[in-house]
Amino acid sequence: MYRGKEAGCDPKKGIYLLVSAAKKGKYSDESLNIMGYEYFKGKNIPENYAESRKWFKIAADTGNAQAQNDLAYLFFHGLGGAVDYQAAFVLYQKSALHGHQLAQANLGTMYANGLGTEKDKEKGYAWYEIASLNGNEPAMRNKKILSSEMTTAEINAAQRLASALFKTIEQANPPGRAGENN
Repeated sequence: MYRGKEAGCDPKKGIYLLVSAAKKGKYSDESLNIMGYEYFKGKNIPENYAESRKWFKIAADTGNAQAQNDLAYLFFHGLGGAVDYQAAFVLYQKSALHGHQLAQANLGTMYANGLGTEKDKEKGYAWYEIASLNGNEPAMRNKKILSSEMTTAEINAAQRLASALFKTIEQANPPGRAGENN
């Protein structure tokens, strides 16, 4: 019903049915992401960041990269609770290692600025590099800005780190694997 299958299209009724089923323990990764997103946006159900956090957390705990990224965003911005850079960092890191390019860019920002972790320009550059290779344009710009603050030796070390991280991500997420990678 949410997406217009079988019973027609009624996203508002569909989201309420998804929430009702989830409260009874019946949900999927997809429905958890839908509920988290809908509570975040407040389009078909009243906006409620705390509820958004709740549903994204359940999906994130199953290893869902999109939910990990979205929950990290809520922690980073203090939506639905207190700002928690450390929790955001951990979640962005998990999502980034699953190949989620937005999480990779966000992780670069956290390292570059020392948010939720020690400031590390090389790691920030490395994550921006990976996100850039995956098509994230803000990461391309941020990498260029960060590189202006780095020595040639630091950039070379960051590029070696990016290469190693890229291989780790590639090995953990072989082509054809089900799941959200971008």
